[in-house]
Amino acid sequence: MSLVHKMSGGNVVKLCLGLVLLAMASAPAALAQKKLTFGVNWWPEDATSRGFMPVVEAFKEQHPDVAVEILWVTALTQPWSASTDRAITLWASGMGPDVVLVATDVLGQHAFNGLLLPLDQYVASSDVNPDDFVPGSWNEMFWDGTMYALPLKVDPNFALVWNKDLVEQAGLPSDEGPRRRPSSTSPTVARPCALP
Repeated sequence: MSLVHKMSGGNVVKLCLGLVLLAMASAPAALAQKKLTFGVNWWPEDATSRGFMPVVEAFKEQHPDVAVEILWVTALTQPWSASTDRAITLWASGMGPDVVLVATDVLGQHAFNGLLLPLDQYVASSDVNPDDFVPGSWNEMFWDGTMYALPLKVDPNFALVWNKDLVEQAGLPSDEGPRRRPSSTSPTVARPCALP
């Protein structure tokens, strides 16, 4: 079972952000500048954003000589896609973030344009284990065979659909329909494994 299955969403966010900062901390050039800029594509008051703060503070405690600046890439009045445009503009001006949250739908574009640092060597020399992640989310972090990011979360913003006949055929309860949300993620995540 993966860490994403075992851990709460907040802990997964903390783990993944820690891994991203670990990858950057492993890069001598990043630490040599004594300042890391962390670009966040969420809004400052968002619960996800607040989850990053303890991780940033822990990183600062472990690396007191490295300042961490949080750059809120998304402004409240912009559409979501504008955060990608803003990040690219910042990178082009030399003022872009050192660590950034990148949506998977633009990861390949950023990698193709040379905006992202390949992480293969940093992940290989760390204790990051691909088996601790949902395979689909891990595989999305690669472009052209090279790893450019670490999974942050499995996005719950998409509808969960299922074939009621297959669920019943597998002997699983099918009463958690669209009008009733599952009480926890672990049974929901485990159920597809039982389907024929």
